[in-house]
Amino acid sequence: MNKSNLINNGIEFNKNDEENIVNIKIPLNLENQKIIDWFCKEFKKFELKHICDDWILDEENSAVISPNKTFFLTKRELTFFKLLIKNKIVTYEQMNWFIWNGEFASENAVKGFVKNFKKKIPPCILKNLKGIGYRLIDDINV
Repeated sequence: MNKSNLINNGIEFNKNDEENIVNIKIPLNLENQKIIDWFCKEFKKFELKHICDDWILDEENSAVISPNKTFFLTKRELTFFKLLIKNKIVTYEQMNWFIWNGEFASENAVKGFVKNFKKKIPPCILKNLKGIGYRLIDDINV
């Protein structure tokens, strides 16, 4: 259902509840351009990345946002996720270097870490590469 409201100074606000979309039409003048420039600058500060379906990674707040819940990541979990996004494959050696600061993590520590991490990400996007490390599934485009 579309809803349209005229706000002061010719600003028009349209909301489509079915598609969860909001459109704002603002007359372009110098004052409004300054507001738009400020908003765009501020919006760029948010590090939101679409993971899959309706899941989003919010790097700024170290969170994964699902359709039903927000999961907060630890510093190590966020580092791991960023490595996965950047490299697609993260080896056990990379995990020891970047996540455990160059110290050796036992196999049990890695398994426990990954088990907890998997509870906070979309199901089935993380795959184990036996003897190598972990990777994201191929159709993740973050």
